[in-house]
Amino acid sequence: MNVSLERIAQRIAILLLYAPWVNYIFYDLFVCDLILLLGYKASEEGNLTLDELRSFNSACESCSAGQYGNDPERLECYNCEAGYVCLGSTTSQYPTNEDEENGYKCPEGSYCPQSSSIETPCPAGRYSPNEGAQNISDCLFCDKDTYQHQTGQASCLYCSSSSYSDVGESSCHCIGLNRAFQPTGETSIFFTVFYFLLTFRWVLYL
Repeated sequence: MNVSLERIAQRIAILLLYAPWVNYIFYDLFVCDLILLLGYKASEEGNLTLDELRSFNSACESCSAGQYGNDPERLECYNCEAGYVCLGSTTSQYPTNEDEENGYKCPEGSYCPQSSSIETPCPAGRYSPNEGAQNISDCLFCDKDTYQHQTGQASCLYCSSSSYSDVGESSCHCIGLNRAFQPTGETSIFFTVFYFLLTFRWVLYL
């Protein structure tokens, strides 16, 4: 903990003004430095009573979502770094463990600008294979003859041998007439009208 000489002098002055000394040493003056965990800062409320200053809940406030708090004096919170997600009360500038630090590195398939409280998924037709993407330009376009119909993906899918795609497409184009591409099956099939004709022909033979 790095407390400036000015801050120490201020605290000594308060100690001389109020009593009992021990009460203020362990509760009022140091509640946000010694007791307060990372991810919090001293309250900006200027009209707190002495009893309120002794309370963790009133003397301190958590850093908002999209921010982190590791100021040695617990006076301010900072905007979450690009490439990371800060969920609120985040304790690290570069969080990697959600359970321990209330934040995490931007996951694959997404990008996280500064002050992110949640990741933003890459749009369809694009993908992000790496963690820590910072903006949409980190979402790469699917290559030719590949596609991605879902958002927030880490890779693209290949078109079938009977279909093709251009760069950055969310579906493939079937080769031949009366065929429709089905993303989930990754193959091209006949239109419903052709299925109807087959069914009609089957009925005629009944």
